[in-house]
Amino acid sequence: MFESVHVRRDGFSFPIEVSAHMFSLHGSRVILSMCRDISDRKKSEKAIFESNQKLQLLSSITRHDILNSLGGLLLFLDSIPKDSLSPATMNNLEQILNYALKIQKQIEFTSDYQQLGFQKALWQDLSSCFWRAVNQLDIKTVKISEKLTGVEIFADPMLEKVIFNLTDNALRHGGQSLTRIDSYYRIDGENLIWIIEDDGAGIAPDIKEHIMEKGIGSNTGLGLFLSAEILSITDMTIKETGETGKGARFEITVPKEMFRLTRVVKQGNPNDQP
Repeated sequence: MFESVHVRRDGFSFPIEVSAHMFSLHGSRVILSMCRDISDRKKSEKAIFESNQKLQLLSSITRHDILNSLGGLLLFLDSIPKDSLSPATMNNLEQILNYALKIQKQIEFTSDYQQLGFQKALWQDLSSCFWRAVNQLDIKTVKISEKLTGVEIFADPMLEKVIFNLTDNALRHGGQSLTRIDSYYRIDGENLIWIIEDDGAGIAPDIKEHIMEKGIGSNTGLGLFLSAEILSITDMTIKETGETGKGARFEITVPKEMFRLTRVVKQGNPNDQP
């Protein structure tokens, strides 16, 4: 099935959807082609696209204005003399500052969420995507390794954000025991299981089952939620399977239609390889 443009005898052109089927008829191979006028659908798609563009512009302007106002509030809070304030007043100011910073992070999150699904999904080299994300972070002395060479995933262009969020989450919450972050894959039936794990503190038992939900976690509670949403665009799912006290482990299930191997390498944790 494909789309094309049909031209009538009078020169008028209009979009069509063409489907073709081959079958046997009285011992001969026959191709049956059907064309469907999709002018109305294309008009609707154009109207939706233009509406989304206008909403994107309105959201961007609104977000910019809110962030500017928050910037002024934070500057004002910072300029208040603290020496003569009572402990109770200082505590109130700290609460105001914390709420302002939280609002700032939530507004910044809407910028990422606004881009979700706006661009078409595409095939992405997983190893290259992984290092582009990791190189944006201050990993300090943590060892980063991956065994993803030859894996391509069909995903939203924001896939890099998923890797950034999961790695950043490990660096933020892994604690003093964190020394490494590894990423690798294994084949499970027809699916590919992509793993990102660390040897840090792990996920607390009381939030383990809900860690991918909005508002869960000790920071904004939005990064992992966004990651799950990005992956779901191309039918990928994510779950946390680590052990508390031994590290977090995120397993991403990639359906068979959404990955391809351009080079077969030995699967498993790179730290387990000789």
